[in-house]
Amino acid sequence: MEARLVVAVVVLLCTFGGFTEAQTQISSQISTNITRTGCGTTKLCMSSVNGCDPSGNSSCFFSSTQLNNTILTVELSGTTLGYVALGLTPTTSQILQFLGLNNVVLACGNNNNSLFYQTTSLQSGTLQTSVSVPNGTIFTVQGSILTNTAIQCIFNFNITNLYQLFPSGSAVQLPFNVNILNGTTNGTQLGTPNTVFNSNGPLDLANPKSTVPTAPSTLNITRTGCGTTKLCMSSVNGCDPSGNSSCFFSSTQLNNTILTVELSGTTLGYVALGLTPTTSQIQQSLGLNNVVLVCHNYYNYGVFYQATSLQSGTFQTSVSVPNISISNFQGSFLTNTAIQCIFNFNIPNLYQLFPSGSAVQLPFNVTILNGTTNGTQLGTPNTVFNSNGPLDLANPKSTVPTPAPSTPSTINITRTGCGTTKLCLSNSSTCDPSGNSSCFFTSFQVVNQNFSFELSGMTSGYVALALIKPPSTQAFVFVCGNNASVNSSNFFFVTATKSGTSLNVTTVNTVYSVQGIVANSQTLIQCLFNTSTTFAVSTKSDTTTYQALIMSGTTNGTNLGDPTVRADTVVAIDLSNVTALNTTPNSANAISSFCTKVFALLISALTLRLV
Repeated sequence: MEARLVVAVVVLLCTFGGFTEAQTQISSQISTNITRTGCGTTKLCMSSVNGCDPSGNSSCFFSSTQLNNTILTVELSGTTLGYVALGLTPTTSQILQFLGLNNVVLACGNNNNSLFYQTTSLQSGTLQTSVSVPNGTIFTVQGSILTNTAIQCIFNFNITNLYQLFPSGSAVQLPFNVNILNGTTNGTQLGTPNTVFNSNGPLDLANPKSTVPTAPSTLNITRTGCGTTKLCMSSVNGCDPSGNSSCFFSSTQLNNTILTVELSGTTLGYVALGLTPTTSQIQQSLGLNNVVLVCHNYYNYGVFYQATSLQSGTFQTSVSVPNISISNFQGSFLTNTAIQCIFNFNIPNLYQLFPSGSAVQLPFNVTILNGTTNGTQLGTPNTVFNSNGPLDLANPKSTVPTPAPSTPSTINITRTGCGTTKLCLSNSSTCDPSGNSSCFFTSFQVVNQNFSFELSGMTSGYVALALIKPPSTQAFVFVCGNNASVNSSNFFFVTATKSGTSLNVTTVNTVYSVQGIVANSQTLIQCLFNTSTTFAVSTKSDTTTYQALIMSGTTNGTNLGDPTVRADTVVAIDLSNVTALNTTPNSANAISSFCTKVFALLISALTLRLV
């Protein structure tokens, strides 16, 4: 029976071969109809998250297999602008020996909105060139791109010869270790794959009732176990990754030969863990001066990871790390504002560096990094945590330095780029936020529907940016303030709404990467921050058109006094248009300037009428 099974699986894998070109285009973009119908009854289903609905709008990855007589149908779907792939690994040494391949990967990719499929293999985390398994052909392929965000493919394989390999009446069995993979593509090459589903054991592709591991819809990263079972690091004291605090968190925990790494950050871009080995043994074993594990937002379609390195403050291309293999990866968005990831690393080879019976020590300099991403490229990283010395990732009781508040000594806000790369608003045409002029200034930049704001004001209380979407009169307000009640200048940041004369502190969930200072003997407040254009308000459309106001007021601790308007665009303008304000308001309040002009026009019209 085993010999027959080996041959049967070989015949199945042969259907993935027979290619001589790197890619085969799917010429007819036939509309696919991939659904969950039949999962567990007529077809075997696997997905990156529980309840993944490939027919809906959920950002997930899905695959199914179904055997009907002599036809094996494979469905493959993924929310990606790159590729989605199905990895199949033989489960017996006989199959491996006969094939001469560790695994076969079936990829379905987007080449400038044209679909292609390719058979390849995965070695050391890298997809190889196309592979060919003799005596096999794909029966039919259908594919479509749904609204430029999801790729779907259906493959049909004729496996008539399989039935000759089993006794009459016996069930056909097709056991494989299965992975669903995702990555980017430039149209000709497949980027480093991310594992979004792992069967962690053999699945019988011919049996719809095979036990498929449950995929988490959300992750459960908490502070539980910090200092006892896991080593924890964070950007601020008491950072709670399970709550709503805007902070960055990471933990490491060693169980036997598996190192589990948790990573969480309030960001729309990426959060990353930088690891630099502090012993020559580990550095030599890794073959790298440093490695950075990045969890990033891929066009708001999902959370993915990549391994890279950091040199001179710039991320390098993806790297592979010898002696460390990722055995499983999980990632999720929390209310589209926080990214969370869990990595499991199999590190048995590192155990060879330590004498038998001695404790494993994994000393690394550790940083937590954050930055923006356009979905494929990583922006310049900001360091939100630095161990400033080695931490033993295997020891939960390692002494972690107390994180310092994110208050840089200087912020470089200038008029450079006003009208060319950023839109600027100020209460004076001569306002220079980099100098000592007593004025108020803000700037706007929009990248991939994310706002980047600069805000500066000569005040000892707070300076605020208010955005109003007419015809509504309610304003979303971003406040950079000075808490002087602590007997020293102390920057704080809050968000609020304004519908009357007062500010009401509330939560705008999508704010991230806040930096701020209180300088010049507590008379100057400056800050930088980012947010999505939706502000995570479900009832508001994604837009960049607002009326913008600069306001200031007093503070009592972190309590906010009523605001005074310092500058106002008066009408809604497109904040993504850097030339939307051709002239800078030069009065204390642009509303009065606007009203003066209107009054002058009325007087002029009345004068003409009287004449």
